[in-house]
Amino acid sequence: MNCSQSASNLINIDGNSTAINETSFSNNTKLHWVSQCNQRGTFDILWSCILTITLCTWTVLHLNLPAPSEGFWIIARRKAKWTTLTLLGPEFVLGIAVGQKGNAKRCLRCFQRLKVSAESWSLRHSFFANMGGFHIKFRDWDSFPITGRQICYLIENGHINLPQITEQDIKDKSKADGLAKLIVLIQVAWFVIQVVARAIQHLPITTIELTTIGLVIYTAATYMQWLKKPLDIDRPIILHAECTIEEIWEKWEKAPPGRNAVENWKYTPLDFIEKHSPSFINDVLPVLNQQRNPKDRPWQRIPNDRFPHMVGDFEIWCHFAVTLLYSAIHAIGWHFSFPTMVEMILWRVSSLLIVILNLAFVICESITTGRLAKVFNRAQREQRVLALATTLPPPQVDIPFSIPLWKILILALIGFIYTGARIYILVEMFVGLRLLPVKAYLNVEWTDFIPHF
Repeated sequence: MNCSQSASNLINIDGNSTAINETSFSNNTKLHWVSQCNQRGTFDILWSCILTITLCTWTVLHLNLPAPSEGFWIIARRKAKWTTLTLLGPEFVLGIAVGQKGNAKRCLRCFQRLKVSAESWSLRHSFFANMGGFHIKFRDWDSFPITGRQICYLIENGHINLPQITEQDIKDKSKADGLAKLIVLIQVAWFVIQVVARAIQHLPITTIELTTIGLVIYTAATYMQWLKKPLDIDRPIILHAECTIEEIWEKWEKAPPGRNAVENWKYTPLDFIEKHSPSFINDVLPVLNQQRNPKDRPWQRIPNDRFPHMVGDFEIWCHFAVTLLYSAIHAIGWHFSFPTMVEMILWRVSSLLIVILNLAFVICESITTGRLAKVFNRAQREQRVLALATTLPPPQVDIPFSIPLWKILILALIGFIYTGARIYILVEMFVGLRLLPVKAYLNVEWTDFIPHF
């Protein structure tokens, strides 16, 4: 269909005109590919959504530092992988972001307990440390990444001095371009305004626009969690310790007699100070007989797939609320126009599955951690928050990570069904463009929003 035909079919100038009005589409109420003219075309819808999705999923990611030996292509491939994950399962990326912010806050409390000033150690410092921004080098070891709470423990016991880096120095190392953020903000804001305006004027919204709005909400929530986390830093800061691992171990008052620090560790020799949260590649796959040991020992980067420790109830319920909102957005398309009845039914089923499976995941996680019972116990909750705010985490050693097999099977089933539902929605939002209601190509009448006589 060319531009002039599209315009004549879509615009009924007056009641006596020869243009085809809406009732004449009783037998053919939908159009195929529509070119842009005075109204918007299929390419306009497609381009606007793809641009918004790409900007959101690519720019929202604040990944941990790469290993010093990794080159451009390895880093680019890793970011492309996480961009795809953000598109397929934004809930998981948001969960990681929420957990990382909570961990950074708890790390900051540890430094506040040591009376470290806010200028010397801030929330941005905690994010920077936990993403592998600091490497430590001992007399008897090559450098390896160290977390914020490990730094705090070493400072408290006089093994190292407080790193002399300001918050502004970390900002300078970050590649967060203000102009790039402004471009993303303008595009996203303009897209949201257009969709809201179409809803107000009762113009049809396509499934690709609805899905894009959901991703916008999710990436905005994710970005808020990573607001203080540096972006795309390539090289860490090396801290030098004038001691050995054995001297640190011997000074630890809880060290088991007859043991030393280098006998049992998985990731770094400082694992006894803080046990790293489990990683999918390093901890879950081995349970499934898919051994994936770290390539280098000690590891040279902190992986991005570490499961977050969402200890505070506020973190848990915020993540749950945003996840439920995102899941429910797809249900808004319940009465949308679809090319076939089968596609409409599959959309409805997929929308319900996403909501139900997210609820099932939260319940399964709560049962495993015992949080479902504790969340209603105010005394225990307050005691747990107070402990996190006033004490350092107790050093740990030889505590094996284990996941119940039943949980792995249930989560695998949830993940398999969820992925199928999510893939269908992503496919349908493009396939559905082949047949859209006539009014879907009408532009918003912006003059209706301007007061006039």
